Amino acid sequence: MLEIRDVTMQFGGVRALDGVSLSIDGTGVYGLIGPNGAGKTTLLNILSGAYRATSGAIRFLGRDITRARAHRIAQAGIGRTYQNIRLFASNTVLENVTVAQNSLAAMGGLQSVFLPASARERALKEEARRLLDLMGLWGKRDYLSGALSYGEQRRLEIARACALRPRLLLLDEPAAGMNSTETDALWGRVEDLRRDGLCVLLVEHDMNLVMRRCDYVFVLNFGELIAAGSPAEIQGDKAVIEAYLGEEDD
Repeated sequence: MLEIRDVTMQFGGVRALDGVSLSIDGTGVYGLIGPNGAGKTTLLNILSGAYRATSGAIRFLGRDITRARAHRIAQAGIGRTYQNIRLFASNTVLENVTVAQNSLAAMGGLQSVFLPASARERALKEEARRLLDLMGLWGKRDYLSGALSYGEQRRLEIARACALRPRLLLLDEPAAGMNSTETDALWGRVEDLRRDGLCVLLVEHDMNLVMRRCDYVFVLNFGELIAAGSPAEIQGDKAVIEAYLGEEDD
């Protein structure tokens, strides 16, 4: 599904990513971890089109997206959430999702655009209901998004990202600021999306969440990929222990 080859990102004299290569096969949940400043969010920014890599190549579903603009990448099937929630606080929960649907339609990514107006509206509303149901938010569809709890706003952001019909969803610290109850509620919804066929790449500082929920984990340190493997393999990797999880006890 996703092939990243020798990607480097240079900001002036700072090399945020240094020859990173990794691949995602299109199933499951992948974790991306590393210390602060390791390059995790920089990589997500490149994958979503916010940045363009200084060098290297990226292919998604067989298509070269290395130099593609953000809207083309979204159209190709990569969705994104952010560390800082980006909702329309003065719009309703339902409107936040339909705005995203309209963006997809404008990019030519919805088959429903060929339907009569009334049928198109019904199709979009049914899809919005499905997404909000998955996130446990249909009952609050008429609430202003700014009135939702923090955990609910996180779930709404995911629903809105999924309105763009991604094949790969990039989640940037979705559990940040949540308590354990909110985190479990969020992740139960993400598991529903996974069972629906969505592939997830997760950046997260909550190591317990990563090790419990991810099928495969990539580790960055100082912009370099230092390890990749199952959660059990990562927890036993000496380079990871030294760089991120703490030194082993003597």
